[in-house]
Amino acid sequence: SKFDRKLVFPNKQQITASNSGVDLLRNLMLPRLNVNPLDGSVSLNDGSSVQLCINGRKVGKEEIQALIPSDILRIEYLEDPGLRYGDAGAVVNYIVRRYELGGSVSTSAQQSPYVMWGNYNVSGKVNYKKSEFGIWYGAYSHKFENAWRTNEETFAKEDGTFLHRTEEGIPDVTSEYAQWGGISYNLQEADNYMLNASVGFWNENKPRTGFHSTLYTREYPELATERLDFAHNRNSRPWFDIYFQKELKKKQFLALNVVGTYIGSHNRQNYQEILDNEFVADYFSGVQGDKYSIIAEGIYEKTFKKSRFSSGIKHTQAYSDNEYSGTLNYNTQMKQADTYAYAQYNGKWKKMNYTLGVGVTRSWYQQIGQEDYETYQFNPRFSLSY
Repeated sequence: SKFDRKLVFPNKQQITASNSGVDLLRNLMLPRLNVNPLDGSVSLNDGSSVQLCINGRKVGKEEIQALIPSDILRIEYLEDPGLRYGDAGAVVNYIVRRYELGGSVSTSAQQSPYVMWGNYNVSGKVNYKKSEFGIWYGAYSHKFENAWRTNEETFAKEDGTFLHRTEEGIPDVTSEYAQWGGISYNLQEADNYMLNASVGFWNENKPRTGFHSTLYTREYPELATERLDFAHNRNSRPWFDIYFQKELKKKQFLALNVVGTYIGSHNRQNYQEILDNEFVADYFSGVQGDKYSIIAEGIYEKTFKKSRFSSGIKHTQAYSDNEYSGTLNYNTQMKQADTYAYAQYNGKWKKMNYTLGVGVTRSWYQQIGQEDYETYQFNPRFSLSY
């Protein structure tokens, strides 16, 4: 245990029983962490997000799934990560072994023998001196023949009376498919610098997602309606990520990161309620959206014997263009800029851990043809733990 993190060293049995970085994290059973073996997601018990990293670099779950367990030296677990990681409730940092020469290939697959449900991953890397080349690809295919939704709702009216509405699900079909992949180049000199450049993509297709049900109000049980609520969603997200970190003298650290992303969305939704073979509600909506964003971040840290000072600044610039069709038709274009700066000092005094810090956020956005809006937010931080 360090003053700001726990260092977890997996044993031989845990490594042997795991087939990916996500699987190893599940086998370690760290406190408060929920690891979903089906989709590879990681969260806290209270629903807060968890930031995943490899050798200090922020990554997505796809790169964690591509890790070979035997290459993982240790996992650094930060339960109170502070202002550097924004609203993340915890941070899991994988410290991974580097080779000077050689390569590896890893594959994993999950497939149900009863239904069309499967997750598949393949990855590989080649090392030569200070360089490492990596590639990964994954996909999933899920189809559920009997999926339904059941709800209970209570409405309080101004006159003091209530309406109780019940939705009873009818089994129906829902399906979803996705694929993702990427390539990366890493140049590293131990205890000096690291440069990582990667490009990747994520494509998701949900041709039939929704629910078929019977809807009725307890006070008027004879007025039961048939509800059809279905959607067809397709989303794509190509991205690039350039990360550089430098170890400076006197235990100082500097990191720079630039990420560019495009998100293309094509979504359609149909909502209907039918009573006595007549439509009492019939809505159709379609959204075709394009969003471009670039994120630049700089981080500085200075480590002392039992404390650490960290500061940083992060700027996000985004532009989105959404076209809505169906029952209503309109188009929106929006520009958005967010800047976040912070300074934090945390350490340990005797058996007491403490954190002092402050963060400042500036948000600006403008919908084309309308006035722009600008807000500022201050986020002081103080915590003690024993």
